[in-house]
Amino acid sequence: MSMMPLQACVGGLFIGAACGAYMILVGRIAGNSGVMKALVNGPREPAKIAFMAGLMAGGALMMRLLPGAFEVARAPSLAIALSGLAVGLGVSLGNGCTSGHGLCGLSRFSLRSLAAVPTFMGVAIVAATLTTYSGTIGSPLAITPTPQPTIDLAAKLAATLAVAVVPAFVLKGTLKETYASLWVGACFAVGLSVGGMVRPSVVINALSPVRFDATLWILFVTALATTFALYRVATAVGVKGASCLAPGGSQGAIDAKLLTGAALFGLGWGSGGVCPGPQLVSLAADPTAPGPLLMLAAVVVGDRKSTRLNSSH
Repeated sequence: MSMMPLQACVGGLFIGAACGAYMILVGRIAGNSGVMKALVNGPREPAKIAFMAGLMAGGALMMRLLPGAFEVARAPSLAIALSGLAVGLGVSLGNGCTSGHGLCGLSRFSLRSLAAVPTFMGVAIVAATLTTYSGTIGSPLAITPTPQPTIDLAAKLAATLAVAVVPAFVLKGTLKETYASLWVGACFAVGLSVGGMVRPSVVINALSPVRFDATLWILFVTALATTFALYRVATAVGVKGASCLAPGGSQGAIDAKLLTGAALFGLGWGSGGVCPGPQLVSLAADPTAPGPLLMLAAVVVGDRKSTRLNSSH
């Protein structure tokens, strides 16, 4: 195992481009947990279905093009189920995860996201450390260069996606939103795969000091910087949703539900190493793997349970 900083940066660029393009094209937040929540609980609008289709098609494609990006799927276990349950409860209560709050929310100057992100990051670090710590702390993983074939593949995928996004600037109405959502999901899947976020061990090692791997942090900072820059472009061309500080923008309440949801999400993410976007991409890469299927089922149960609790109050 080793770190590949360049590959993490490239993955972050794809993810940031997906988030920023979604706001510029249709004024939407690229939240993976929001897509999953909508498909579980409704309304199942075409744009949400297309986003998930893009994620999963991208996952299946990347498994063929870059199989080394994926780990062997973990076997079913109680720990996996509990991690998935916590993620499902958390993203529903907190209304966001690493993409919706971490990338898009911070880029919009959302105070709710500014409260949620350090909450789930802090809890995730504690959870990952407690899960992996056995009395000793090893050296950080060694840094190795990204293989040239991977760089070449990323360049070809970037060129293909750049051409494929053109129709989204021409189409109108629902067709435009649906096509843009499909493109964004696919671009997101490429970034998650190239950047290493479909490997739970990479996430857990980034959150724990036991075998520290900076891949997650390099990718996140790159993706956030790219998203932030493109959101400023969106603001400049008049997309109101790109900034909570724009005239007519609003800030939601920072309440106990938000912080509890963020903490639960951090608990599940830190202990399991998987959040909704990478989970869907990994599942598409290996759709019969029982461990990921169990975790997905647990996420759905947690999401539905949280939604029912919210609707009863």
